[in-house]
Amino acid sequence: MPVTPWGAEIPDKGPRKTSTHPSGRGRPLGTGTYTPEIGAAICRLLTGEDNDGIPMTMPKACEMVGYTYGIVDAWLDHNPDFKMIYDKSRRIRAEVEFERIQEIADNGTNDYMRRHKSEGYRLNGEAVARSTLRVNTLKWRLSKMLPKLYGDAAGLIEKEDPLSLAAKIREIANQMERSTQGEGE
Repeated sequence: MPVTPWGAEIPDKGPRKTSTHPSGRGRPLGTGTYTPEIGAAICRLLTGEDNDGIPMTMPKACEMVGYTYGIVDAWLDHNPDFKMIYDKSRRIRAEVEFERIQEIADNGTNDYMRRHKSEGYRLNGEAVARSTLRVNTLKWRLSKMLPKLYGDAAGLIEKEDPLSLAAKIREIANQMERSTQGEGE
């Protein structure tokens, strides 16, 4: 039985199709039959469990186990068990990436570098900009992966219609006027 690079067995499904990719590479593709072992292998790659703690993207994880993204995506629609472990893997992956944001922010390595012609250090703008880019990219990805948990708060606030807001202000002003008139009598 074939084995993935991390040791998971891949059941033999007979002759495999080859890719019709324009490059003509003819990479073998999975036949599309879901197995719990393949589903679990994909989910472990998504969470980084089988990749030294570094989460993989779905297309990369699919490539590692020899299935196309389209086939694995179809499994999500037709296999409730796979959908359940996939959703859990995405939540775990989001938590891992959330923690990576703090690690990047706390890591000051290469933020300063020694000056060549004088004593002391100077800010390494390139390293700081790279860290900022990494943090912003992870924040953006988190907002797309789990928008209810990590999405922009601005998108959750209801926007008032300026005309209805003006009517509410007038109503409050009228109430205040009536209450002050009632006190003066």
